[in-house]
Amino acid sequence: KGAPWYEGTVHAVREVDRFEDSRASKYGPVRLYDIHYDDGDELTGVLDVFVFPEKDYHLNKIKDVQWKGVRPKVSKFSRDRYAREVGFYAITTSDGKEQIFSTLYEAMKKADEQIIMRKSGDVCESDLNLPEQTFVTKKRERAQGQGADNEDDQPKKKKKSKQQ
Repeated sequence: KGAPWYEGTVHAVREVDRFEDSRASKYGPVRLYDIHYDDGDELTGVLDVFVFPEKDYHLNKIKDVQWKGVRPKVSKFSRDRYAREVGFYAITTSDGKEQIFSTLYEAMKKADEQIIMRKSGDVCESDLNLPEQTFVTKKRERAQGQGADNEDDQPKKKKKSKQQ
């Protein structure tokens, strides 16, 4: 079920280095956030493991969904709480290299770009992680005269044919 998500604004971020064989050497510094929540509460020193963009919170709450081209990466036995509980997200780029993202949403966007490239733009909504994001953005770009010069470079929205 997980903890509820509360909307707020980050007002300050502090980084705390660790020494020797610690998070600083492998994962970077610990981040502590000062947050002013929309309900009027203010908290200081909120550990990074508890701070998420709203999009990621909601995407992580969806159960029984297979992410396309995105792999969660956690270090179950790490002493680092963020790496152990939240982790990171990985995709494989078109050149076969692994690319790491700290947010699920950004990993999904990049994975969708890779899927569109691999399929030469001939994708349907079910091929993508964020179809509403991809198709709405492309329509907006075309309306504004941005994006690719050739319509063939844009993702195509396909309908699935009905079987009789």
